[in-house]
Order: sequence, then C-alpha cells, then structure tokens
Amino acid sequence: MTRFASIRAAMLMVVLLAAAAWIPAQGAGFDAGAWDLSGAQVQEHLGRPALQGNAFLKEVEFADGVIEVDISVTGARSYPGLVFRSRPGGNWERIYLRPHRAPLYDDVIQYVPAFHGADSWQLYHGPGVTANAALPAGAWIHLRLEVSGSRARLFLDGAATPALEIFDLRHGPSTGGLGLMGPRDGSAWFSNFSWRSGGVPAFDPPPLADAPPGMIREWELS
Repeated sequence: MTRFASIRAAMLMVVLLAAAAWIPAQGAGFDAGAWDLSGAQVQEHLGRPALQGNAFLKEVEFADGVIEVDISVTGARSYPGLVFRSRPGGNWERIYLRPHRAPLYDDVIQYVPAFHGADSWQLYHGPGVTANAALPAGAWIHLRLEVSGSRARLFLDGAATPALEIFDLRHGPSTGGLGLMGPRDGSAWFSNFSWRSGGVPAFDPPPLADAPPGMIREWELS
C-alpha cells in the first residue's frame, strides 16, 4: 500500500468512527400523539411551548443514553425533574430540583429511586445522590443527563463538570420509559425535551466507598 493510500485509509477510518459515535437526538414535542398528557397541560411560557405537570412518553424504551430538557422555575417550592427507566408498578429512577433551596443547601439536586410508587427520598443524601446548584428564576435552565449502566451524571447549562454524579443507580442496569414530573401550579415548566440512546462518554471509576466505623454491612433474618 502506498503512503497516500495509507493516509486515505486512516482518514476514512476516523470518519467512520465519528459517524458511528454520533447518534442523533430524538426530539419529542409536547403533543398527545407522543405523550400521555393526562396529568399535564401545555401552554406558552417565556416565548416557548412549555409543559407543566406530569407526562410520560408513549412507547419508548430507554436504557443507556442522553436526556436533555430545559426547565424554568420561579423559586417557589416545587420538585420538577426527569423520570427515566420507568417500569410498571411505580418503579423508576428520578432526578429532580428543589428551586426553593437554591443556592443555600446541598440538596438542591436530588436523585431518588422509586420502588412500587414510594421514593423514600429521606434515605438518600450526600455525595452521589444530592448536590447544590444555582437555579436562576425566570430563565430557562438546560439539563443534560447522561446514563450508562448503573451510573448517571447531570450537567447544568452546558457546564463541563457535572453538577451531580450518581455512582449507583439503585435499580441497576435496566430499561424503561421516560417522563417529566412537576407541579401544575405555574412554579415550574419544561421545554425542548429530547433524548437519544447510546453515545455516552465513558465514566471515570467511582470513588472508593468509605464505610463509617461500626457500620453493619451484612445481616440475615432467622
């Protein structure tokens, strides 16, 4: 093979790899054909079509990939967020915001799993499940959630560093639906929702778990 042919082959390989890594996002406008809107309403907010309330995409199975959405909040008490890998019986993973606690507390962002409809958020606090963040009122805040296996990380407004990195999704690697969950009182709105499967950059190894002295790590019932 000539030198020119070798260079040409190498360039072709780079193009093919880039094409394989790029997976287009799937936008989902807030219409009844794509969403179950029985728990939501769609109106214009800050110059955009926007949704408030609870809504789930129809006929979508999501495992690993990227979910993006813009959220607008007023600063009032509310808990808007993303639901992913949702399965029948009230089982899902959820990440939501507490705008009324920003930026003074370290639980402005919360990850919580739901089992049979109960999320038990009180059990989840600290690194890997909660984080602080600034959430400006009256503006669109961009959320980008990357999910891979039992890991996930949330980026705000295009930041290079995740605002929250989750090291252990409690349902483990799984597949399920996608949805938005928020109040219907005008304190939080969603816009520009999109998602794609795959294309998630690699995660760094998780930090070593530091168990407090005296913690009971194993037990059995008799």
